[in-house]
Amino acid sequence: MNYNNLCPNIIKKIPNIPDKYFCYNYDNKVNYNKNKSLSNINAYIPSGKKMIIWFVKYESNNYSILLEMNNRQIVKCHFKYLSFDPILCLGCGSLFWCTQINNELSLNKILYLKGEYYKDKYIKNHMIELKYIIDTYINNISHSSL
Repeated sequence: MNYNNLCPNIIKKIPNIPDKYFCYNYDNKVNYNKNKSLSNINAYIPSGKKMIIWFVKYESNNYSILLEMNNRQIVKCHFKYLSFDPILCLGCGSLFWCTQINNELSLNKILYLKGEYYKDKYIKNHMIELKYIIDTYINNISHSSL
């Protein structure tokens, strides 16, 4: 199967991602970061092209796929050649909201991790977990210019 046929087939497996999960402050009435022990961090999301990187297993192969989004629609699909631990492909896989900055990707938020929706609401915990994921599971996170 060639990549032109493979991408549409894999995309059918993507889990639902509600709009409110694409930002940290999706509920203006609740400040999840007002806990003093968790408030000593600020998260700055870089400007650039917003994308999703998805680690998924399809027909016994593990893939990392970079999805360009526009108004919640996938407009482009790029297969990323990078070394990563297959544990990220468990269940429906792992999805991360990211930003392209030149030829690098900045992971901003965990949407799904190892097939489970990531429910932690604290920015600090997301940042700690993202650092651990990059250090432990992903060996290269660069992306050439599109």
